[in-house]
Amino acid sequence: MEAIARRSHARVAGIALLISVISVLVLHLGPGLIAGGKRVTGTSDVAAIAAFYSHSSMLPFWWQGGISLLGILAFAVYFRRYLMTFSPPPAIAAMADFATLAAVAAVPLYALSAGLESAMVQLVAAGEPGRSALLGVFAAWDWTYNGFTYFFEAGYMAGWAIVAWRIGALPRWIAAVGGVAAVGHVFNSQVLMSHLSDDLTLIPTAFFFLWFVSAPHGVCRPARRWPNGSRRLWRPRISWLQDQKEV
Repeated sequence: MEAIARRSHARVAGIALLISVISVLVLHLGPGLIAGGKRVTGTSDVAAIAAFYSHSSMLPFWWQGGISLLGILAFAVYFRRYLMTFSPPPAIAAMADFATLAAVAAVPLYALSAGLESAMVQLVAAGEPGRSALLGVFAAWDWTYNGFTYFFEAGYMAGWAIVAWRIGALPRWIAAVGGVAAVGHVFNSQVLMSHLSDDLTLIPTAFFFLWFVSAPHGVCRPARRWPNGSRRLWRPRISWLQDQKEV
């Protein structure tokens, strides 16, 4: 029964995460392609902000980002259930709970980000009356999304990395990628405050994205078939000798 539950939770978590990744890619790439350049951040130049958000065609891309919000919530719930099938010790189980809470807490910030960016399109379209409020809305979005949201992401990346490493719930290289992404996001959180180039956030973000792309494969790997015809999920911390005893 445990193997069936584990496989079921893994598949739902993997599918939810894949859907979220696709939605997030569309959300970020679409507006960038429409504006013909990288996002604006760390600036008080109202003209530059208005130039980026002067395209109403960006709105559907942020709207569909709502799909990713539901996907992330579903992944957090089912991934936690998947982790619990490994019967982790209390401290590791608490870490899994922490990571799940951090992921759930980040979702409203993602929704707020999409909402504020949509609002900026409306403000730019309103002309001069709207532009007077544009900088304030932009600053609120920038410090929320490109500043403090990184802490939540670092929290759930670190938590899941520790849990997956300790109980063998994911291939260890995926757990390691999550750990690197967590440390990188702590660095990213101070880039805006330190007036550093936004380009410096790209490397940690690449590790973050790599984890999200590879994790569905890690939890949805097909079970290996053993000589007696039985099937079970991949367990990296079980030795070959122990595997033969199970057979």
